[in-house]
Amino acid sequence: MRLRVTCLLLIGCLCFVAQSSRAQKNQSRLHTFNLRNARDVKELLSYRIARVPLISAHRGGARKGFPENCIATFENTLRHTPALLEVDPRYTKDGAIVLMHDATLERTTTGAGKVADHTLAELKTLRLKDPEGNLTDYRIPTLDEALAWAKGKTLLALDQKDVPMEARVKKIQEHRAQTSALVIAYSLADAQRCYALDQDIMQEVMIPHRAAFEKFAQSGVPWRNVVAFVTHTQATEPDIFQRLHEQGVLCIVGSSRTLDRDFSAGKISDRQTLTAKYQALIESGADIIEADLGIEAGAALQSLKANNRSRRNQGATNQPNIIFILADDLGWGELGCFGSDKIKTPNIDRLAAEGMRFTSAYCGTSVCAPSRAALMTGLHMGHNPIRANREIQPEGQMPLPAGTVTVAQLLREAGYKTATTGKWGLGFPGSGSEPTDRGFDFNFGYNCQREAHHYYPKHLWRNKERVTLDGKTYSHDLIADETLKWVRAQAGQPQPFFLYLAFTIPHAEYEVPDLGIYADKPWPDGEKRIAAMITRMDASIGHLLDLLKQTGADRNTLIFFASDNGAMGSNQNHQLEFFDSNGPWRDFKRSMYEGGLRVPAIAWWPGKIKAGQVNDTSWAFWDFLPTALDVAGVKAPKTFKTDGLSIKPLLLGKPLPRREYFYWELHERFFQQALRAGDWKVVRPASNKPAELYNLKTDPAEAHDLAAKHPGIAQKLMALMQSARVDSPDWPIKAPPEKNNEGVKR
Repeated sequence: MRLRVTCLLLIGCLCFVAQSSRAQKNQSRLHTFNLRNARDVKELLSYRIARVPLISAHRGGARKGFPENCIATFENTLRHTPALLEVDPRYTKDGAIVLMHDATLERTTTGAGKVADHTLAELKTLRLKDPEGNLTDYRIPTLDEALAWAKGKTLLALDQKDVPMEARVKKIQEHRAQTSALVIAYSLADAQRCYALDQDIMQEVMIPHRAAFEKFAQSGVPWRNVVAFVTHTQATEPDIFQRLHEQGVLCIVGSSRTLDRDFSAGKISDRQTLTAKYQALIESGADIIEADLGIEAGAALQSLKANNRSRRNQGATNQPNIIFILADDLGWGELGCFGSDKIKTPNIDRLAAEGMRFTSAYCGTSVCAPSRAALMTGLHMGHNPIRANREIQPEGQMPLPAGTVTVAQLLREAGYKTATTGKWGLGFPGSGSEPTDRGFDFNFGYNCQREAHHYYPKHLWRNKERVTLDGKTYSHDLIADETLKWVRAQAGQPQPFFLYLAFTIPHAEYEVPDLGIYADKPWPDGEKRIAAMITRMDASIGHLLDLLKQTGADRNTLIFFASDNGAMGSNQNHQLEFFDSNGPWRDFKRSMYEGGLRVPAIAWWPGKIKAGQVNDTSWAFWDFLPTALDVAGVKAPKTFKTDGLSIKPLLLGKPLPRREYFYWELHERFFQQALRAGDWKVVRPASNKPAELYNLKTDPAEAHDLAAKHPGIAQKLMALMQSARVDSPDWPIKAPPEKNNEGVKR
């Protein structure tokens, strides 16, 4: 008898273990979102050009055998596709909240009565019917049960039904479910109420047209807190998608009244046609498809993604690797190939000798962050969201706003692996504008450009992980090593890569482990250090070129090299004249004259660029984004706007179309502007000073102001300057402080 009992217990335990194992296996098969905090939710639900369309399964994805608003149905949906789950909370007679789409009990055992007329205990005795009317063993869940289940798996979109905003927010807060639930707000007042109650809860709001858009813009609820439901059919104002995307907002389009209904009725006969119709919805601007047939819609989108990946992989062999190497405050006269006879740069000189050296290349503007913003976004300073260095304490700079599109995002969507190493300067930790938020798969270096002044830091960043250092390690060497590791890891991979290598050399502080070949030079110590830093950077570039050759990647790699702005002006450790750092140009960093804007630049592309060329055609940093897309064989999305022009023809020895103008502005201390049109350039050194006019062909040093001699040309360029920019509340026009007769600022 004892043996029999023992055997039964053993069999029971084995069955329990098997059931647990099956449950764990089923659980592991769920497609889940890894949402750890409110920032992750906002990142998932913010618009990017390189977006992956999402599904919102209406009523949780009900289908044969699985009733609507049922936890078993939720799990069945997630086994097939990643999805948000829209659910319908309703009050019971005793004040509990359950999930039921209809107010009646038609789809339950009883088939009669209303949810609100029964207690929770009574409702829990009922079994649910599936959409075809078949009775199942599943019961009505409570909102509490659903919120507890959803944690770590998905986002529940809580519809309103008869449960007001305050009650839904309260339930989310009770469960600390800001990472697993959002609320649907049908009115502006509801959206404002939700935001007042909890700023971490995302909302789905109704914005079908421009009037609703403009009304919401005045609501006080940040765009980053919402996704927008646009239409169940076709948008009455198609540009509403672009308007919302420009604010970083995802757009929802419902398919239940069109595609789902037609597919269920047999009017759409095959999945290929269904997939094509979902593709059309996405191309119209939809980012989230709210579908009754969540599994079918998810399968269609998975098919789309697989087809896109296949097309990218087929073309990958023709896509070159792209590297942009950016030096920091490097002067024109500090490179051998641009005339330096003091600083040795054999590897950069090699790039010039084997490629194309540009003598009229321009940065984004004459200081770090906005110049880099132009490089990343393809927008000049008249349209760029970053128009000066703006510091954030304790670490970082003003971030790129939500919805900003970068070259890394577009290249990653085109199948590229992407990385940036060195200095970022376009956000702060946790801002949503760190490199891995902006299209880069990998990042190593400084988040903050202010921290990058120090070459022996206490920490750097690997992706979003803070890497603690001893304060005795030279950061440039670490960055160079991490860069080589990443490039080496791409060897033999089917995908091409894009590397944005933003060295911090030779920006002050002027620190270097040793003076190398300059130790015995009869120079001031600061000049020795600057020269040693630049030669050290040159050696790192040489190591990169060697690695490309070793892996065979050099045969299919385009490299750009440039400085982020003009040379640093004279200071206690460095005199501009010592290396003739600004070359033949007037002024230096933070200036609108050529010495602040015109930078040394090189392009190297073996087999494509004819060796040893020197080109005087003008181009600017905002041309890099369209150039990279052109080189990669990618068309920019229709909703994307750039101020740039692809210079790929120039690289291949062909002329560029004539440009109307190049435009710059800067908001460091006070407002400055410049515009070049052909050989003419107008400079407005301050908003309270008259414009100056120069002919760069006859007067490249900008020594002779011709505004009085050619007032018509000056006025024409000033009018262009005015039309080239859009006012921004972040960048008000400021004049420099006035001085009284004693020279004291007022």
